[in-house]
Amino acid sequence: MHVPRPIFDETRLGSLMDRDGLDLVLATSRVNVGYLSNWLTHHWTWDWPFWFEMEKEYDGWDYLLFAGVSADAARNPFFVTFDHHVNSVRQKSWIEDIRGAGRPGYTPRPGLESVLLEPTTIATHIDRAEEAIEDRSLGEATIGVELCRIPQSVYAELTRRLPKARFIDAFEMLLELRSVKSASEITRLRRAAEITTLIFNDVIFPMLREKATAYEIYERASAVAARERGYFLFFHVFVDGGHVSVDAARGEQKPVSYNIDPDARFEDGQLAFVDFGCGYKGYCADMCRNVVIGGRPTNRQRRVHAAILDARDAVRAGIRPGIKASDLFDIGVNVLDKHDLGLAISLVGHGLGLSIHENPCLTAFDHRPLEPGMVINIEPNTEVPGMTMFNVEDAGVVTEDGFDPFSTLTTDLDVLAR
Repeated sequence: MHVPRPIFDETRLGSLMDRDGLDLVLATSRVNVGYLSNWLTHHWTWDWPFWFEMEKEYDGWDYLLFAGVSADAARNPFFVTFDHHVNSVRQKSWIEDIRGAGRPGYTPRPGLESVLLEPTTIATHIDRAEEAIEDRSLGEATIGVELCRIPQSVYAELTRRLPKARFIDAFEMLLELRSVKSASEITRLRRAAEITTLIFNDVIFPMLREKATAYEIYERASAVAARERGYFLFFHVFVDGGHVSVDAARGEQKPVSYNIDPDARFEDGQLAFVDFGCGYKGYCADMCRNVVIGGRPTNRQRRVHAAILDARDAVRAGIRPGIKASDLFDIGVNVLDKHDLGLAISLVGHGLGLSIHENPCLTAFDHRPLEPGMVINIEPNTEVPGMTMFNVEDAGVVTEDGFDPFSTLTTDLDVLAR
């Protein structure tokens, strides 16, 4: 019988908790609850529709989940969910102590053909979390919570019920844990990138060539993603001007529309920014390309695009274990500067995983050294007034020897001329 194991590195989590003085980490956001429990999904799919409910608002109902992992392996982890989900969670999660909550409003009489999907007595999710913590003799422990994600009312109730516990923020620690991916996570990220690459090649490029509308592309991309057992995440496209344009008559910059009418048709000669991503089993892909509708770029467009590729290649070549994220930022900035260009947004890449933007961040402010298993999305960018933002974005994993890219999607500016 297959025994599920956590998707994260247990030794790494233990080291981080020891460093921060944590006895228990208690997750409440859907990303981190899913990460700690293996009960992963990000969309209302046929898998686990309840995750969708965690961001809904219902008067009088407790749409709340907890995943608790102790620094002491002898104190088993626990998971709190609705009572009627206990068995389904048990099939998926590595956690054995799964506690169900519910608020039954009546007692069924004997002889009914139906069943009650609630516990026989009222127990809220906070009740169950408190019980699990006390059962582990952690009522006076140091407990890490996600201060920027846990509802204020939930946090206030936990601190009231556990007055001798010390609550500290563990959100950044969880992001640090997630920054190094396991082999299973990397497999899912590769598959998300494969699906996204396929849709660029088989849907986005051909339909842009045919001058379809953005909404028509979205419809087809969503269908292909589902066919490939993935799912649509986002489609961000705009053409011609970027965030500012130039009034040629007055020589002034003026703001332009950030996105396009989804029902407008593309036209020959338009320079397009296409940012698109799909997900697979909870993990994300994020790719961006610039293309010219009709495939006839100007010399100036070619020059700027070549500079972006030069910066991308330099950052990619610099990736290795031990180099600081901020050093890679400097590499990208310096290459663009040699082309008389600068960054439009002050980053040249970011981590990728359960969320589209994770640690590490290739910015001037992130000085953490890269480690094998980190998945990096490289995306140097620049914007010249009058042209759309230029950005070539691809992901890969940091290896012992450097960087292993997930995609070989073309970067040709005139790919639509084919």
